[in-house]
Amino acid sequence: MTLRDVLAWHVLPASLVEVLVEGDLPSAFGRLLIFAPLALEKGASLAFCGPSGSRWTLAVAKVAVSYVLREHHADAAPLVIVIGCEATPEGAACLTAWFKPCGVPVFRAATIEAVRVIMARKGSARPVLLDLPDGGIYAPGGRAFVHEVIE
Repeated sequence: MTLRDVLAWHVLPASLVEVLVEGDLPSAFGRLLIFAPLALEKGASLAFCGPSGSRWTLAVAKVAVSYVLREHHADAAPLVIVIGCEATPEGAACLTAWFKPCGVPVFRAATIEAVRVIMARKGSARPVLLDLPDGGIYAPGGRAFVHEVIE
């Protein structure tokens, strides 16, 4: 199968397929997509979710560190918190290890009630990054937890 065949199979518009098949794919995406720094506002929440292995936890880490480097001052408390919503403690432990040098607190919330408690205690000015579990759309009830957390 060619790249054109694969993109057509995913039902991309023909005009987009034409742009993407010109040259190499990374260059085509570079021409189409412009990424600005993510402006995480004080008090806002941002959730990351995707299939296992899609590196959304790494995206959480990059956003958190970027925010801390931009906003954190030596005399201020950490301005962002991270909530790891995984059923296993390993994910939160990994996040904790990544963020310890930056002073970013990480909380594990394997239940909706745990997320509610953390959000109620966080303070209104602190942004929150949520590292959600695999929201597999094909698994039975796969997105139910994700939708509840977002609500």
